[in-house]
Amino acid sequence: MSGDLLYVGVDVSKDRLDARARPTGEALAVARDGALAVRLLALGPALVVLDAIGEFEMVMAAGLAAAGLPLVNPRQVLVAVARKLLLILRDKTSLQTT
Repeated sequence: MSGDLLYVGVDVSKDRLDARARPTGEALAVARDGALAVRLLALGPALVVLDAIGEFEMVMAAGLAAAGLPLVNPRQVLVAVARKLLLILRDKTSLQTT
Protein backbone atom coordinates (compact mmCIF):
# COMPACT_ATOMS: atom_id res chain seq x y z
CA MET A 1 0.00 0.00 0.00
CA SER A 2 3.04 2.28 0.24
CA GLY A 3 2.75 3.33 -3.42
CA ASP A 4 -0.93 4.26 -3.18
CA LEU A 5 -1.96 7.88 -3.44
CA LEU A 6 -3.81 9.33 -0.47
CA TYR A 7 -7.21 10.93 -1.03
CA VAL A 8 -9.21 12.76 1.63
CA GLY A 9 -12.94 13.45 1.66
CA VAL A 10 -14.15 16.30 3.87
CA ASP A 11 -17.70 16.87 5.09
CA VAL A 12 -18.29 20.41 6.32
CA SER A 13 -21.01 21.22 8.85
CA LYS A 14 -21.81 24.31 10.87
CA ASP A 15 -19.69 23.34 13.88
CA ARG A 16 -17.09 20.84 12.70
CA LEU A 17 -15.26 19.14 9.87
CA ASP A 18 -15.19 15.39 9.39
CA ALA A 19 -12.56 13.93 7.10
CA ARG A 20 -11.68 10.41 6.03
CA ALA A 21 -8.51 9.38 4.21
CA ARG A 22 -8.37 6.64 1.62
CA PRO A 23 -6.88 4.07 1.34
CA THR A 24 -5.70 4.28 4.98
CA GLY A 25 -9.17 4.84 6.47
CA GLU A 26 -7.83 7.43 8.92
CA ALA A 27 -10.64 9.61 10.30
CA LEU A 28 -10.33 13.19 11.51
CA ALA A 29 -12.92 15.35 13.26
CA VAL A 30 -11.96 18.93 14.06
CA ALA A 31 -13.57 22.28 14.79
CA ARG A 32 -13.93 24.69 11.89
CA ASP A 33 -10.89 26.72 12.90
CA GLY A 34 -8.17 25.92 10.39
CA ALA A 35 -6.76 22.93 12.27
CA LEU A 36 -7.81 20.63 9.44
CA ALA A 37 -5.48 22.31 6.94
CA VAL A 38 -2.51 21.75 9.24
CA ARG A 39 -3.40 18.08 9.77
CA LEU A 40 -4.04 17.51 6.07
CA LEU A 41 -0.73 19.08 5.10
CA ALA A 42 0.98 16.56 7.39
CA LEU A 43 -0.77 13.71 5.55
CA GLY A 44 0.24 15.04 2.12
CA PRO A 45 -2.87 13.99 0.17
CA ALA A 46 -2.87 13.76 -3.61
CA LEU A 47 -6.37 15.24 -3.61
CA VAL A 48 -8.88 16.65 -1.12
CA VAL A 49 -12.56 16.29 -2.07
CA LEU A 50 -14.64 18.89 -0.24
CA ASP A 51 -18.40 18.33 -0.10
CA ALA A 52 -20.52 20.51 -2.37
CA ILE A 53 -19.54 24.15 -2.13
CA GLY A 54 -21.99 26.26 -0.12
CA GLU A 55 -22.18 28.71 2.77
CA PHE A 56 -19.92 26.85 5.21
CA GLU A 57 -17.76 25.20 2.59
CA MET A 58 -16.62 28.41 0.88
CA VAL A 59 -14.54 29.59 3.84
CA MET A 60 -13.07 26.12 4.31
CA ALA A 61 -12.27 25.78 0.60
CA ALA A 62 -10.47 29.12 0.62
CA GLY A 63 -8.41 28.11 3.66
CA LEU A 64 -7.43 24.72 2.23
CA ALA A 65 -6.53 26.24 -1.14
CA ALA A 66 -4.46 28.97 0.55
CA ALA A 67 -2.58 26.22 2.42
CA GLY A 68 -1.67 24.72 -0.95
CA LEU A 69 -3.82 21.60 -0.71
CA PRO A 70 -5.10 20.13 -4.01
CA LEU A 71 -8.85 20.71 -3.71
CA VAL A 72 -11.91 19.71 -5.75
CA ASN A 73 -15.61 19.39 -5.13
CA PRO A 74 -17.53 16.14 -5.82
CA ARG A 75 -19.11 17.51 -8.99
CA GLN A 76 -15.66 17.94 -10.55
CA VAL A 77 -14.83 14.32 -9.74
CA LEU A 78 -18.14 13.11 -11.16
CA VAL A 79 -17.67 15.06 -14.40
CA ALA A 80 -14.10 13.76 -14.82
CA VAL A 81 -15.22 10.15 -14.32
CA ALA A 82 -18.16 10.58 -16.71
CA ARG A 83 -15.85 12.00 -19.40
CA LYS A 84 -13.41 9.11 -18.97
CA LEU A 85 -16.22 6.56 -19.23
CA LEU A 86 -17.57 8.27 -22.34
CA LEU A 87 -14.15 8.04 -23.99
CA ILE A 88 -13.89 4.35 -23.10
CA LEU A 89 -17.35 3.63 -24.51
CA ARG A 90 -16.58 5.62 -27.64
CA ASP A 91 -13.36 3.66 -28.18
CA LYS A 92 -15.13 0.32 -27.71
CA THR A 93 -17.87 1.35 -30.13
CA SER A 94 -15.39 2.45 -32.79
CA LEU A 95 -13.47 -0.83 -32.44
CA GLN A 96 -16.66 -2.83 -32.93
CA THR A 97 -17.65 -0.95 -36.09
CA THR A 98 -14.30 -1.29 -37.86
